[in-house]
Amino acid sequence: TLKNGISWKKQSVKRASLLYFSLLPLSTIIVCLVNPPIDIYNEAYSSDLKAGDTFNLALPLNEVYPKDFYVALVSAECGHCKRIKRKIDVAKRKYPHFPQVFFFIEGNEESVQEFMFNSDQTYPYQKMSPKDLLTSTHGNYPMIVHVENELIISVENSRDFLKRDFTAMGY
Repeated sequence: TLKNGISWKKQSVKRASLLYFSLLPLSTIIVCLVNPPIDIYNEAYSSDLKAGDTFNLALPLNEVYPKDFYVALVSAECGHCKRIKRKIDVAKRKYPHFPQVFFFIEGNEESVQEFMFNSDQTYPYQKMSPKDLLTSTHGNYPMIVHVENELIISVENSRDFLKRDFTAMGY
């Protein structure tokens, strides 16, 4: 037994823990300086969809651009994307003048079919590769793009779109 009635085993464990937890942050900083983490959202994945720009994606099924429409960039297996789809379904039923919605969707054939045809509403859609989805959305999907007269009016994420009040928009 050493001073303060603490055994030498407990005291050495306490010192080792203190040393370990004091060196851990320092070692993490050194590792990051020597080998910095890769920026996964580099310029290859930067979004080119911005308000005020001309909309330049080819619409699914070679559709003609309507005056006012939405484009949903989604993944078939994403929970937030499924919530967006339900919000769009409700809006299409509730507001007769709700604009056309085009879906660009990433996923395997089975998940895409389940995503697109699991409601009473039908929408034009086009499958896209995971890389194309990441490139278009900067990894922030679902992304909803509102287009009017071929100009992008707004680019929204799921949180903003789910809060949107369509009554105020005159639909």
